[in-house]
Amino acid sequence: MKNIYISGPVSGRMPEEASGHFKANEQRIRDAAGECKIEADTYSPVRFCKPEYNWKQAMRVCIEILSCCDGIAMLQGWQHSRGA
Repeated sequence: MKNIYISGPVSGRMPEEASGHFKANEQRIRDAAGECKIEADTYSPVRFCKPEYNWKQAMRVCIEILSCCDGIAMLQGWQHSRGA
């Protein structure tokens, strides 16, 4: 099992937009891994960071989860994200 952390812009976006972007890419990554006969699980900040978290709280949670992952998938726009 490979654990893949997904990183990209969340702040400054409508929650539905960010969530949709991350969820679509989580599925795309799992599908691609399956085609390569690799079992993968994805970790997305829109799934484990509560909307009421401030940036610093979210980063603490994200870094803790990231430290347990085998790799990172950087989504389009990551370079404009303070957290990514």
